[in-house]
Amino acid sequence: MEPLALYGYIILFAPLVATALITCFTLKHKAVSSWIAIGGMLVAFGANVLAAMQVFGADASFEPVHEIEWLSVGHVMIPFGVQMDALSVMMSLIVTGVGLCIFVFSTGYMKGEDGWSRYFACLSLFSFSMLGIVLSTNLIQTFIFWELVGVSSYALIGYYFHKDSAVDAGKKAFLTNRIGDFGMTWGIILLFYTLVDTLGWERASFSYEKLKLLYHASDPLIVQVMADHSGTLALATLLIFTGAVAKSAQVPLHVWLPDAMEGPTPVSALMHAATMVAAGVFLVCRLFFMFAPYEIALGVVAWMGGITALLAAGVAFVQHDIKKVLAYSTLSQLGYMVLALGMGAPAAAMFHLTTHAFFKALLFLGSGSVIYGCHHEQDMRKMGGLRKTMPVTFWTFMIGTAALAGIAPFSGFWSKDAILSAASVGHVPGAPILYGMGVLVALMTAAYMGRCVILTFFGEYRGHAKPHESPVSMTGPLVVLATASVFAGVLSIPKGISEHGGWLEHALVGATTAPVWFPGMHEEVFLPSVAIVGTVAALFGLFLAYMFYAKKAWSIDSFVAAVKPLHTLLEKKYYFDEAYLWLVANVQQTIAETCGFIEVHVLRRIVDAVAGTTRWFGGQVRLLLDGHLHRYVTLALFGAVVIIAAVLVGN
Repeated sequence: MEPLALYGYIILFAPLVATALITCFTLKHKAVSSWIAIGGMLVAFGANVLAAMQVFGADASFEPVHEIEWLSVGHVMIPFGVQMDALSVMMSLIVTGVGLCIFVFSTGYMKGEDGWSRYFACLSLFSFSMLGIVLSTNLIQTFIFWELVGVSSYALIGYYFHKDSAVDAGKKAFLTNRIGDFGMTWGIILLFYTLVDTLGWERASFSYEKLKLLYHASDPLIVQVMADHSGTLALATLLIFTGAVAKSAQVPLHVWLPDAMEGPTPVSALMHAATMVAAGVFLVCRLFFMFAPYEIALGVVAWMGGITALLAAGVAFVQHDIKKVLAYSTLSQLGYMVLALGMGAPAAAMFHLTTHAFFKALLFLGSGSVIYGCHHEQDMRKMGGLRKTMPVTFWTFMIGTAALAGIAPFSGFWSKDAILSAASVGHVPGAPILYGMGVLVALMTAAYMGRCVILTFFGEYRGHAKPHESPVSMTGPLVVLATASVFAGVLSIPKGISEHGGWLEHALVGATTAPVWFPGMHEEVFLPSVAIVGTVAALFGLFLAYMFYAKKAWSIDSFVAAVKPLHTLLEKKYYFDEAYLWLVANVQQTIAETCGFIEVHVLRRIVDAVAGTTRWFGGQVRLLLDGHLHRYVTLALFGAVVIIAAVLVGN
């Protein structure tokens, strides 16, 4: 086995080994359980670094895919393996690197909690599941790990199972994701069936590399077949995309993510900032060769991302729970990434996914530090002035806010600019409108994060219990993530700024081991006008937050009264939850009651009638075979009489 493949299997299975060890041997030993979990992630991260050194090496030359035959049924062979190209290695570095910081942070934040070992076992299982998605070589393997992520996230969201709200949030996340998974299942089936029906069993495959060859084939026959069935293939692509819509919480399947904040704050940081919600974006990047040929598919993706970014940013303004603000911010930034994908810029989406993982994990962990220091208070109206008592948390949170708002030179500025640049030159229907929406979202992001910082860290303390700084086990990861949030932008500073810029794009597009189906990206060219517009929008958003909440030159109450209908709409989160509850209570319940009536009064009666008839007939036959001699003689005489009568009548 090549070293790169070995690294891949170590990265994948190290967290699973940790889960097994904790579950089987150390459930009653809290300290040992946490160190096993951290050790598993440390091993995975170390192997990841070694793999990255080989993949991103100047003279890298190796086979990125390693597979073994796993299942074989008739003509269908499903392999299991690891794909260690630039895209996978980059994403797994995010999962293991950010995950390691969150594991360490958890040792301080979860101190004193019941179920300590269970928590770290579930966290390791989730990491294994997420890495499985990242390293999978085919659609079936991806789907299996996709479902494992759903199961492990259900366990983590409902960690506080004694709270009804946490249990309900876990169920909501699980069921909402099942809707997307149902569409994804049908998309995989439709894709494979179409390829088998048109190209035969020999060419049809679930493998990413083989599918890529079909979509980029030079054989005139394959090209013609793919063109003739473009409508069906585009539909299959969009059905697969529904899985990404649910997992990456895009409208209208976004309703689960804010409620998922019921889980512990480190869970929110790992799953809902850096990894799980990014799985949908990663999947579209992996399958971008399937989206690129179909303008309608890209248009749907772009508009879904733009709408999600705008709607979620609006709701973030009216949240008082610090974690809910960050939750809706995550929704909005995911919409940004999906917008980039729809604009034909997957490298820009991956760039923002990378920087966002650092600064949003930092902000979530920072909110966890605030909650811990304020004795588990989450309402920002009961905070204030914390910059004095929590200096490390304050300064790292400020760095994360600046990166999220897109202020230069922090990492978020470069990745946000890459997305806005792609939108400004995009060719999907309504691209100028989507670009305008992106600029507006940049303004709104800075404004609601400015509100969050001012209410939490400035002014006078409005709480009751005396706040305090968090221990080094929590502030240490904050410093590491803050450093990454400052410098992660150098991964792909535009070539217009530096002749050595565009490294991430080159890694994803130009390297021989990279997914070469990534098109050339727009972030390669620096557009000063786009950067200026985005920066001005962000600064104006911060100015609005300062005037409303810090200086209080403008009355927020008067403003809310002036836009009361809009404020109510935002408070009700556009009535999505109410609409779903109405659908469940009326449409789904009506269908269920109708099906129940048909089952009880129609199908059951038919079944009972068939069973009764069979039972009666069997009873009559049984009389013929009960062993009584007089009954046999009687039947023989009766039969003889019938035969004689028939003969006489016939004559």
